[in-house]
Amino acid sequence: MKAVLFDFRNTVLRVDQAYERCEEWLYEFVRERRADVSPELFRDAWTAADRARFAAERNITVHDWTRLILTDVLGRLGLDLTAAERERAIDGYERIFVASVELYPGTTSLFEKLRARNLMLGLVIDGTKAREQSIVDRLQLHRYMHTIVISEEVQFNKFTPVPLETALKHLGCEPQHVVVVGDRIDKDIVNANNLGMVSVLLKPGTPLARNRKLDVTTADFEIGILEDVVRVVEDASAHSMRSGMAQRPAAQTAEMVTEGHADKFCDQVADAILDAALEQDPYTRAAIKGVVKGLLLFLAGEITTAASLDVESIARRVWQLIGYGAGRELTVLNYIKQQSRDIGRAVDRGGAGDQGIMVGYATAETTDMMPAEYVIARALCRRLKAAREGGEIPWLHPDGKSQVTLVDGFLTSVIIAAHHDAVVLDKTTGRLSEDAEHLLRTKVVEPVIAPYCGSRAPRVVINGTGRFTIGGPEGDTGVVGRKIVVDAYGPRVQVGGGAYSGKDPTKVDRSAAYMARHVAKAVVAHQVAGAKTCLVSIAFAIGQLQPEMMTAVTDGGLDVSEWVRAHFKDLSPSAIIESFDLRRPQANGWSYMQTAAFGHYGRDGFPWEAVPSIG
Repeated sequence: MKAVLFDFRNTVLRVDQAYERCEEWLYEFVRERRADVSPELFRDAWTAADRARFAAERNITVHDWTRLILTDVLGRLGLDLTAAERERAIDGYERIFVASVELYPGTTSLFEKLRARNLMLGLVIDGTKAREQSIVDRLQLHRYMHTIVISEEVQFNKFTPVPLETALKHLGCEPQHVVVVGDRIDKDIVNANNLGMVSVLLKPGTPLARNRKLDVTTADFEIGILEDVVRVVEDASAHSMRSGMAQRPAAQTAEMVTEGHADKFCDQVADAILDAALEQDPYTRAAIKGVVKGLLLFLAGEITTAASLDVESIARRVWQLIGYGAGRELTVLNYIKQQSRDIGRAVDRGGAGDQGIMVGYATAETTDMMPAEYVIARALCRRLKAAREGGEIPWLHPDGKSQVTLVDGFLTSVIIAAHHDAVVLDKTTGRLSEDAEHLLRTKVVEPVIAPYCGSRAPRVVINGTGRFTIGGPEGDTGVVGRKIVVDAYGPRVQVGGGAYSGKDPTKVDRSAAYMARHVAKAVVAHQVAGAKTCLVSIAFAIGQLQPEMMTAVTDGGLDVSEWVRAHFKDLSPSAIIESFDLRRPQANGWSYMQTAAFGHYGRDGFPWEAVPSIG
């Protein structure tokens, strides 16, 4: 942990006796004008006014609340005051309040202990700026605090993140490194949880406890005395280090490859075979593998299907579509065999075709709910493809790669490997010519990266070796399933399950991973517990009808698994297949081969990308 933020009132500031003195003063103010007002009558008027205002004024600032309550009390007691007298009553009430508040015993020593641990401290205050500043000055709190944020706009019963967000900016910390201490669930705890901070609820008399976070109203910790904050900080820091929680670091890097990469050729062939089989027999079961080098493709795997397949022709058609050549030059060795009966028995019962732990992810930071660095890397590779196929850069070949790095949301480096014809080599240096490099920079790189650049232009590297004339299967051996990080979310998100391509939807490596993404998108899109990101994990054993395990965790560390179970009641392989109609992709306008290049997520047209409506 790096910082602790305290809600001011009722946490570090003792206000109960101050309010008592204020009401005593106001009672005397009333008695000067109406001697027949008893303490009971005054208290009844105060209680009635408080209840009435609470019912009528749900979204009112703290400052206006005080003024309305006082005005209401005076009116209920039948005091017909002039505007000047009413203002004098309000001013007197606030003056007594400022003079009467105190810090809880031991608060300053707590501040000193926390600062001795190199923690930054802050106060978040809602109320009249002049009044609250007077209290801060009288109690000399500037001696301890790194930031003090006073907001006059805070409203009752309304999520108001501005004060906490302002304090974060002043402290320069990420939310997950900040502890927020407050005594109100509806404001302090909810606000802290929605921003992904560590929330601590002060409940006098309660022993220190760490909670299992179920929703946005659950504090991470509960404490009975303020001094327990020291133990909370130690516990939270140790837990964060032990758990290795997927906090977003300042720097993020992701890569992408084009459809002409050798590994992607194999993925596309495997999925093209699957598409052809499903079109004839929707209940095909397949696990197609392949390896390519040069002009030789070796296919292997297992399949159970009634379809009649010419896998050699399918592979050569993919070769041609990618742009490697006419296809006739490719030699295809087919060693795809019948699926194991042992596996078939598990699937016959509607269970999972294999064991695995599948991961789904979504984030609100981009419109397609994917990590920003991944989005940029993919856009660069798709731009390479478009420039080649559209004729803007006719000397490009199908193979290519991109890699980008973001630091604090700004692009700092871009690396492009563009497969090209030898005609654009400089005759003197043997490297890519300056004109060719300029064309790649202006036609491919700059149009994509412009929205992500800060005040400094990123470092751009185009063909780091100087040339890239030998690409595709000629330059590299390709294998099915070797780009699973590229296929999913990039390295920011942990990898689960196995490869996707070549597998029919009874293989939960594929279908359950798609459902995990669908669920994660639902959590973020519907802002469940204020989620800005969500990581979903689903585990199956072979033959199992329902998951062995399912968890869903948001960026604030909130476990929203119960919400998922309530809204996605059936996560069996058969229900997932039916939900997305995964046996008939062509009938719904998409294909598995389309998923095999440029990623399986964050692209329109795939059924798992649709955000479900939640009743």
